[in-house]
Amino acid sequence: MTRETEQLAEIMRQRHDRLANISYLCRRQFELIEAGDLGALLKVLSSKQRLLGELQSLERALDPFRDQRPEERQWSSLERREACSRDAAEGNRLLKEIFQIEQRSSALLHERRDAAAAGLARLHSAQEACGAYLAGPAVVPASRLDLTSEV
Repeated sequence: MTRETEQLAEIMRQRHDRLANISYLCRRQFELIEAGDLGALLKVLSSKQRLLGELQSLERALDPFRDQRPEERQWSSLERREACSRDAAEGNRLLKEIFQIEQRSSALLHERRDAAAAGLARLHSAQEACGAYLAGPAVVPASRLDLTSEV
């Protein structure tokens, strides 16, 4: 049983580490969206995707422990149990933080997309107006106004 709790503690530590890294990348992602740096943003998203895959594997590894009652687990020491508990609590806090940052990033991306679409629509309208002027007759016939008077 102690071996199982050591395995649980190690999975929880790894989960915490992945969540801390994902949280950092989410904050970096938001900064890059604000700055409009799409090249760097794609690199961050790629790194984040890899970590999310690792996190998913760790969550699956926790499945056998989900039905266990925590008070029935046998720990090698009270310190080890408390460390695992801290990793779990901090991991859950990081997960909430990640969701909040992701929501802010998504909203900012939508704002940027809408602003870009509006800018493109204005550019298209300006091009159409310019095209309409250029499509008109090349030479406007001069009208004659007789300003002579007979007195």
